[in-house]
Amino acid sequence: SWNFWFGLLEAYVRESGSAWVSAKHVTRDGYKLGMWINGQRNAKLNGQLSEEHIRRLESLPGWVWDAYKEKWETGLAALLDYVRVHGDAKVPMKYVTPQGFGLGGWISTARRKKSQNQISLDRVIRLEAVPGWSWSVLEDSWETGFQVLEEFVAKTGHARVPTTYVAPEGYKLGDWVDRQRGMQLEKRLSTSRAARLSGLPVKSRELINPL
Repeated sequence: SWNFWFGLLEAYVRESGSAWVSAKHVTRDGYKLGMWINGQRNAKLNGQLSEEHIRRLESLPGWVWDAYKEKWETGLAALLDYVRVHGDAKVPMKYVTPQGFGLGGWISTARRKKSQNQISLDRVIRLEAVPGWSWSVLEDSWETGFQVLEEFVAKTGHARVPTTYVAPEGYKLGDWVDRQRGMQLEKRLSTSRAARLSGLPVKSRELINPL
């Protein structure tokens, strides 16, 4: 019955604090709650849901009729959880949360929509408020390399990184430094990045001008 399924949803809300339920969510007893919720949304859209049922669903915290909005809110909440746990917003492309949400794919979609001007200003502002958020994967990658290089300089006093050097955490810093040299020689390294590399200790000047 409708009341039975609504009771399952209420139990979910009591446990999680919100009625944001994944479309694929299945209860511990095997009930496809996410599918039932999608059915309620479709019923309302088609004018087949009673006013009483609409009122009861809307009384739940976090309830939304727009599934796309729900997924976006779920993604933002997952991203904030990731930042709290890992200390940054550099989410791997294929990362899936313990709850089964494809956070890496969600972030890729958000970045693509931004590049195509298909994302609202409100969502842009909320994402940019996330600590460490970046719209560019390539920018993230370069910043990671530069940070590891700074750590190397702090330990050794110079930036003459051996080509085969791998940082303790497994980052291939030697390869990254060689790529920066090559880009500088080919005049493909931006002025701002070249300046930041040149700003490292005196010995590091050989990094971008090895001749």
